[in-house]
Amino acid sequence: MVDETGIAGRFDFDLAWAPDESQFGGDVPKASETAPSLPLFAAIQEQMGLRLEAKRGLVDAMVVDAVKKPSAN
Repeated sequence: MVDETGIAGRFDFDLAWAPDESQFGGDVPKASETAPSLPLFAAIQEQMGLRLEAKRGLVDAMVVDAVKKPSAN
């Protein structure tokens, strides 16, 4: 996730949402239409005023090629 809001600082918030089949590997049943909470992306937009958008772009990343236990000294 890349923050493009331009808003600086840290925030503490509570978000009420109902899981759906796109989360947790699909092991959670989809919430019914009468569920008290919205699906995650709709809840983020309605409760926080933010919209998550799929985009392609450059991000900093670290790639680990191999890991070995250290030898005994």
